[in-house]
Amino acid sequence: MAFLLPALPRAAEIEPEIPDASARVSPTTGAGASQTILRPGRCAVSVTIGDLSEAGAAAWLAAQLRHKTEGGAVRLIWPRLGVTGLPVSAVVDGAGQAGSLLAIRGLTPGSTLPTFTPFSFIKNGVVYMHRTTSEVVADGAGRVIVTIGPMLRASPADGATLAFTEPMIEGDLDPGPIKWSVKRLRFHTVTFKISER
Repeated sequence: MAFLLPALPRAAEIEPEIPDASARVSPTTGAGASQTILRPGRCAVSVTIGDLSEAGAAAWLAAQLRHKTEGGAVRLIWPRLGVTGLPVSAVVDGAGQAGSLLAIRGLTPGSTLPTFTPFSFIKNGVVYMHRTTSEVVADGAGRVIVTIGPMLRASPADGATLAFTEPMIEGDLDPGPIKWSVKRLRFHTVTFKISER
């Protein structure tokens, strides 16, 4: 079962990434043109949190140890500091959606959904994170069809909540030791990386 990590402090440094799983395939016979298969990978994020007190560092280190001991996925709320105007009541508009288009309802009519906006939804207890890849304006009924990436790995249910104001990433901490550094015996720095499953 996934568990939620502490909220990121404002001083945290984050490095989001979407690994590239694309491939260029050439015919084995040598005849014909090569094909490019476009497959952006799952979302990931590297985090560095510095200048923590010993107690503050302990909460993050304990969460990492718990993940490595229990094996469950971790969830982290994506920082959206200072971003305004995000939809708060957006939901999936229709079942059976797949690919890189997503129909959404519940937006304010005439509002703009910016490009590269992160959002997440939950399907069967698992959080899936995506980003918009185009800017769209809601119609008079508060509906849009937006291009997204990576492509849907799970089809969200009709009416499923889309978290734009507090999107989450869920996944595993990268393998390796639990590490931290101590500066002048006062401040601690914690680093980790989460990759979607």
